[in-house]
Amino acid sequence: MPYAPGSLGRINIVSDNPPDHEYIEDRMGEYSVALENGEPRFSGRQYWTGGVWRIPTPHGLARYTAPGDETHAIIDGEMLWEFTDGESLMLRAGDVVHVGRGIAARLDVSKYALTAWMINEQGASEDGLVPELVRGARVYSLPFAEESFEPCAHGRWAIGAEWRLGTSTSISGVWQSEGAEEFPFRTNGDETHHVLEGSLTVTVAGEAPRVARKGDILAIRKDVEGTWNVSADLSSRFVVANLVAAFNVGTSNA
Repeated sequence: MPYAPGSLGRINIVSDNPPDHEYIEDRMGEYSVALENGEPRFSGRQYWTGGVWRIPTPHGLARYTAPGDETHAIIDGEMLWEFTDGESLMLRAGDVVHVGRGIAARLDVSKYALTAWMINEQGASEDGLVPELVRGARVYSLPFAEESFEPCAHGRWAIGAEWRLGTSTSISGVWQSEGAEEFPFRTNGDETHHVLEGSLTVTVAGEAPRVARKGDILAIRKDVEGTWNVSADLSSRFVVANLVAAFNVGTSNA
């Protein structure tokens, strides 16, 4: 096992194609962890984790209930989600699906699949609430059309989905730079950035700079302050969870 619960730091990076020895087996394949927040699971407190999930052999239909606010970006292969509300979705490379906490589905992986994932498990105070899609769609595909992008504080972004559960919000999409730039940030949510092009460097006080390049997944915990250094050609798929305030790429957050 490549990590012990609580041992990962505030900022971590994992490749979207990590070495075999970094995977942990589970009942539906194997996964490699980029970040978990150190809180005990099922403690009634927030638990957040993300990384890469690989299903190397067919698994057929399996029942699945999302334990938290969950996002999967298909990197390679395909997988079929059959939701209990009657919607059936075949996801292929480039597709992103958001599954709200408690939503049930049957998952059919009849071929190889590789996904970048993030799960935000709400505390017990959120039990019984139903996740609400505020904007976007349950499933969206990359790349976004040019008209989907709008300016943000640093570069531009396109929103794929925004979900709300109680007082917490999750948002996902793509962030692109418009020239090389360095600027300060403070995260007001738990973030993952899957770098599609270019590079993204994060520096926080007392720690060496961390560089995420094409194919890397960068995970940053909430309430981290530091400096972003983005390349001129940066394109990053982002997911931010556990938001309790407005979010805009590159202002007081990443």
